[in-house]
Amino acid sequence: MLNWLRPRWQKVFSDLWSNKVRSALVIASVAIGVFAVGMIISVHGYLSTDMRSSYEQISPAQVNVFAPNFDPDFVDTIKRMPEIEDAEVARTFTLRLHVPPDKNNGADSWITIRLKAVPNFQKMNINKVKLLSGQWPPRDKEIVFDQHKYIDAQTKIGEKVEIKLPDGKIKHMPVVGLIQDESIGVTGSGGYFTADLQGYVTFDTLTWLQQPEQANLLYVRVNGDNNNESHIFDVARLVSKKFEDNNTPINYFYVRANNDHPNAIYVNAMSGTLFILGFLVVFLSGFLITNTLSALLNQQMEQIGIIKTLGGRNIQIMVIYMILILVYSLIALALALPLSLTACFFFWPPKLIFNPRDFVKCRSPLSCKSSSPCWCRRWPVFSPFCAVH
Repeated sequence: MLNWLRPRWQKVFSDLWSNKVRSALVIASVAIGVFAVGMIISVHGYLSTDMRSSYEQISPAQVNVFAPNFDPDFVDTIKRMPEIEDAEVARTFTLRLHVPPDKNNGADSWITIRLKAVPNFQKMNINKVKLLSGQWPPRDKEIVFDQHKYIDAQTKIGEKVEIKLPDGKIKHMPVVGLIQDESIGVTGSGGYFTADLQGYVTFDTLTWLQQPEQANLLYVRVNGDNNNESHIFDVARLVSKKFEDNNTPINYFYVRANNDHPNAIYVNAMSGTLFILGFLVVFLSGFLITNTLSALLNQQMEQIGIIKTLGGRNIQIMVIYMILILVYSLIALALALPLSLTACFFFWPPKLIFNPRDFVKCRSPLSCKSSSPCWCRRWPVFSPFCAVH
């Protein structure tokens, strides 16, 4: 069947086909390593791109200023600064939320909840949130939860939760909605994973919760290059000066670039570890190829001798076996590449608070709409070509 090939190439395919188990073992070993590295690279690539673009869409604050109680109207002074694109205020504080025994395996417990009050949710243009279910914004004396650690509250929309106030009194608040807030963990030392359960209430509810109707947090978006942390830091110092001029000391301020998702550092750390493990698998696959080739050479000493007798040079013999290795590798790559691209969509981390692109949400090719403008929406294997579209 291969008589039309030159003898040296016939030998390559003969070695490949004569011992199918050996060939399958080598190809599978290389394919597993390439699959691991390919899936990690794909997941990391999509995560990095989608986290950055999703975070930019919420119009995140580049400067977060924490100060003792100050007048919410002070934000108008900040907005008039030429270095400021927009500014908003909020009040954050922590209380205790009751998890009753019948919902907590018989244990009666109280957990920390961080509440955020905004003067006007309708004009909330910084750190925008996404409604997942229920109602947004809340009305007076109602609460909306963020999805982060929502399970810890052991409640659902339509039920009431018990909130303990600073003086020990208990308030009952109906749960009316569930949202996604990508800015959680932006300023905390432990980031998103150590952040408390988050709830949202109206500014008019503050007095009812024994809190002053004053702000203690200022969000600022800067004009100019909002991805340049040096520029952002300079603007933050100007904002701090405004507070000082207003006889309002600040506790501290925190700066973050417009495209710097709060979970990016954790994703990079996990990806780095997985990269090392993936390349270790590839490295070990190389040992298997080396051992296989050594055994093959020992078996074919007579064939090599015949080739040399017929005038074959060392370089020609070496090329024959290098081509055999190349064929093994190409077959492994053809198997591993589409599988790794597809597998990354089933390995997608569900709890990193960002909104992936539509085709990333398509876990199964059959679940995508026929009207999808790009083949990658239907078949994840084609996703690398979507950038052209």
